[in-house]
Amino acid sequence: MTVKRQYVVTQALISLAVASMLGACTTYPWDNAPSQAPTYRTSGGGASTVVAHAAGLDQTLGSSHRAPAVTTTAAGQWVGTYWAAKTSSAVTWSVPGGQAVRATSTTTGGGLVSAVAVDSAGPVPQGPVAGLVGTTSIDVTRVVMFTVALGLA
Repeated sequence: MTVKRQYVVTQALISLAVASMLGACTTYPWDNAPSQAPTYRTSGGGASTVVAHAAGLDQTLGSSHRAPAVTTTAAGQWVGTYWAAKTSSAVTWSVPGGQAVRATSTTTGGGLVSAVAVDSAGPVPQGPVAGLVGTTSIDVTRVVMFTVALGLA
């Protein structure tokens, strides 16, 4: 999935792999990209799937940026959220309590991209999951956001 608007380009990459640890997370470096994505692992050799996903773009000047909501299809699924801001100054992100921060990054150079990836730190109930609010250390106008619900077998 790619969102292009006002020179903001971000890719959401979810890599679901079979491994020995349910919910373990490592980072997967993107080639020529300003960020890293969490890689989720599952146990038991079962298939893992993306059960819901949504993308958003926030172009309103401010420091609070609500990611899009998703709906989980069964109990026990995890939800991951990613925010990236393009600015001329470095930005740090604050995320809601209860979320596990899995990756952060900031590029260097003229157009800085500062990003953070979090997940629910465990299974969530079935049904609607409200979009989380990520907060930037300064007011910004170019933020892309992704929310993904993962079915971990």
